[in-house]
Amino acid sequence: MKALSNHNATTAPVGATDAAMSLTRRLFARLVVAVLPALGALLAFPAAAQADLLRLGAGAVSLKPRGSDAAVPRAPYRTEAMQRRAAPTNQWYSSLIFSDKPENIYAQPLSFRPMPAGLEVALPTKAVVPTERKDVEIHYAHRDALTIAPVAFEPGRALLAGASDWAIEITMGRGSDRFDATVAHGSPYAWFRVGRGDLRVRLPAAGERLASPDPRMLLLRVKGTGYALFGPTGVQWEAASPTEWVARLPAGKGYLVVAGLPDDSAATQALLLRHAYAAVTDTRVDWKVDRATGEVQTTFTATTQPLEGSESTPLLGLYPHHWHGNASVDGRLGPAYDTVRGKLKLLAANSFRTTARYTGFVPYWPAVADGTPRLAELRDVMKSDIRNARRMMLVEGEGPYWQGKGLLRLVKMLDVYEQQGDKEASERLLGLLKTRIEEWFAGTDRRRYFHWDQAMGTVVGYPEEYFAVVQMNDHHFHYG
Repeated sequence: MKALSNHNATTAPVGATDAAMSLTRRLFARLVVAVLPALGALLAFPAAAQADLLRLGAGAVSLKPRGSDAAVPRAPYRTEAMQRRAAPTNQWYSSLIFSDKPENIYAQPLSFRPMPAGLEVALPTKAVVPTERKDVEIHYAHRDALTIAPVAFEPGRALLAGASDWAIEITMGRGSDRFDATVAHGSPYAWFRVGRGDLRVRLPAAGERLASPDPRMLLLRVKGTGYALFGPTGVQWEAASPTEWVARLPAGKGYLVVAGLPDDSAATQALLLRHAYAAVTDTRVDWKVDRATGEVQTTFTATTQPLEGSESTPLLGLYPHHWHGNASVDGRLGPAYDTVRGKLKLLAANSFRTTARYTGFVPYWPAVADGTPRLAELRDVMKSDIRNARRMMLVEGEGPYWQGKGLLRLVKMLDVYEQQGDKEASERLLGLLKTRIEEWFAGTDRRRYFHWDQAMGTVVGYPEEYFAVVQMNDHHFHYG
């Protein structure tokens, strides 16, 4: 599972933190003040372009993209309720809200893809793929999927209907007809609901039906992969063809649970059967930080609602960084799925915790004193770097991705020159940083500028790099 948001205290550095934050604040203040001279540049900017600027102090952002620059996508594929919330960008399911043809959704261990025929569900397996480089890549691709769909009506376009910290709701209803699915990262299950009629399960090839310990349960092996489908009490499993099954659902019980099997053991089948009906309704990740010890405690909690019976405990899939060295789950872990992220082990619990130590970091370059071995070598490197400083600020691209790297490169160099007492070089580096930041934040540079898209509530930078605008991704490290 992946923590998608923070509802409590955020983590913070300890130990050497105060010095690091002080240095960061001081540098940031100096750079922001440096933006003020940009006001003169605004006055010289063409009037037509100025009309599209929102001035913020001496700086400005553009209210629309310029020329042929790509516009921010509108994320239309959301329900009305989700339209009232900020669009969840840069997530494992974000293509669902932006693209007319969503990409594969890798929730691990399962993968999904909305299609006109229904919602595909697959259990990816390892494949060793040769490349043109004459080496190999390890893939866990979405393929040979089952397709779940209503029988009484054709599914509609998939929309995002809800999102919590590691689970989402997908709706594919049409008109007043309901067809929904809950997909949770790290879960072995997907929960489907239909407003009327039965549910169809289409297979990518003829499947083999296996003996089942419960009449509600359909066990299939399809192209070597095992799946378990769980219906309500009274469900009738009908083989429509070698590649199609229909779940005939009792009145008022329009649901189906689909799971991938990590192995063929009877114990695993019984475990998945026991917890299948504990449908996840909410997921949360919370942090607690002990600043004195540097201990960070993270708690993962899932809320469920039983579809039938009294079992309310879900099966949670823990990644290696959740279970490795975690004494709180020792002896409690069940079967494991093979995934591209390593072994994902099942835990029957509503919550679990991980504990990690944060011991701080060196906040700035520790000055090398006179008489220290290799000081002369350091000074030679510093002379070379200051000569090349302007070029080092823009080594490759000109957009926010590469420019962010270039600015950070000079900021870290500034740390070194300040600590070594080279005031002249420090002022030169600070001047280069000021000039470049003014170019970005003034809003008057012909190529480098920020655009505030009010409809989506986002700020994007141009020139665009790596689809940061059209796919709304990677902003967290472009601007970080």
